Amino acid sequence: MRLVPAVLSIAALAGCGFSDEAAQNAFRESSIRSCVTAAQGQGNPATAGVDWQRMCTCVTEKIMAGKSASDLLQIRPGDPEQRQAAEQCLAEIGVGGPGAGGDKPGA
Repeated sequence: MRLVPAVLSIAALAGCGFSDEAAQNAFRESSIRSCVTAAQGQGNPATAGVDWQRMCTCVTEKIMAGKSASDLLQIRPGDPEQRQAAEQCLAEIGVGGPGAGGDKPGA
């Protein structure tokens, strides 16, 4: 998931004296937008039909859970927490992995 634009957005807002809530909202919006753009640009047939808005929102919400704006500034691309959040959301949404449609015996 691409978080660099989101981290830059929150850093800019934090530096301008915006509230924690405003900075978190900016992070959320930027993170979801960049995630959707990156995912749609991959053109992977295995993920055709995925609701990327829903997926990216899920991952972003899991990553942000319980974090302040300053905590969000510490997030780095590729953190294990991001991968774990993505895997949880994939399972919840039903994309990839066992039981998601493609791995059923006899399918």
